[in-house]
Amino acid sequence: MLPEHAEAAVARALGQLAERQLTQVEILSALNAELAALDPPVGAISASAFNRFSLRFSAQARRLREAREAVVGALDYPSYFDRLVRTKSVAEGITALGFDGRQAMLHKVGVDLSGKNGTDTNAVAKIAPTQKVFASDTGELTWNIERPGLGFFAVNTPNTKLFTGFPDGRTIALGDVSLAVGKTRLNWATVSLVSRDATGFGGAARPASILLAATGFAANEGVEIEKVSDTEIAYRNRSDWGNGTVLVEGVPATLTLPSDPAKTRCYALDQSGARKKEVPVEKTEGGSKVVIGPQYQTVWYEIEVK
Repeated sequence: MLPEHAEAAVARALGQLAERQLTQVEILSALNAELAALDPPVGAISASAFNRFSLRFSAQARRLREAREAVVGALDYPSYFDRLVRTKSVAEGITALGFDGRQAMLHKVGVDLSGKNGTDTNAVAKIAPTQKVFASDTGELTWNIERPGLGFFAVNTPNTKLFTGFPDGRTIALGDVSLAVGKTRLNWATVSLVSRDATGFGGAARPASILLAATGFAANEGVEIEKVSDTEIAYRNRSDWGNGTVLVEGVPATLTLPSDPAKTRCYALDQSGARKKEVPVEKTEGGSKVVIGPQYQTVWYEIEVK
């Protein structure tokens, strides 16, 4: 327990955690300096203790934010069970309770089986029938179906970036990171970036250790694929899934990061996570550019920002 005269310093640290503009290391360093300057001084908080506290705080803050933006259908348990029996279903969702099912792409949703604490359907903003882009109320998740048959899903948080779907020549903006995926075998790919130390992606001259993964088509060696239609493929022999080594496609993609190119290095990794070849980093407007592709014979990359 910290003494009462340390409460103001702790409150400032909490505010900085909520703003997510500084790293935990920077916040803890400033907090300990402030605690040491108090009269009487307060002992330093260890990194492990502060990390445990910040994780609990972040989870609590996230739950509170989601709870204020939840869409909840109310249905008492006997009625819920009766619906399942009558409709021969395994679950009931908000759609059966008068809500637009697409609300699940915008908000946290749920069903209250006490039947008492549901959201008023009239209090929920309507979604236009023609809407094609859905962004979650946190701003972190996006579903885009503007182009028929060429949709994608994207994640944009301070320490995680993800694209999965059909790039179709588009450059995808993910906050301070942008991504352009090239031609793949199925015109589809998944690319993810994770800031391993939760320090972002090299912006504001911050160091970062980033794991990049890029995947496309994958199959067992020897399997034969045939085209069923313009949007479908299948195994030619449904009982033969191939054997031996799993073969994966090398995905071509160009990434831009907000980091200083002079302080940024990229490495192709082998299956054990060891660096096997350096990938060039180029200077581009606003930061660094990294171009990956099948020539590196991997789906994993490490990006290091000093």
